[in-house]
Amino acid sequence: MRRLLFLLLTCLPLSVLAQVDTGRLVQMVDYIGVDYAAAVADGEIISQGEYREMQDFAAAVRRQIAALEAGKASAELADQARQLQQLVAEREAPAEVAGAAAALSRQLLQRWT
Repeated sequence: MRRLLFLLLTCLPLSVLAQVDTGRLVQMVDYIGVDYAAAVADGEIISQGEYREMQDFAAAVRRQIAALEAGKASAELADQARQLQQLVAEREAPAEVAGAAAALSRQLLQRWT
């Protein structure tokens, strides 16, 4: 099911991504924050499949934020998405990834609610 969600969210043309429900984007960010702990522990990959999925989701979040229509995206959101992707790439502690995901999620919710 998670793979299907990932495919649906990442394989859409950019014009469609700009129209993606921000609720889905928030869900994807939250998913990274929660599920990352199943992929990495103590800087080591404990599940290669889960880790690849976290990398893919973090990249998709960054692309979707970049594709948001002008005025809704900001340098701050783009920077937070870049930071989240970097934390995943560097296999940082799950608590740090969860914190970055929560901060990004809050920013997204503040802008669209």
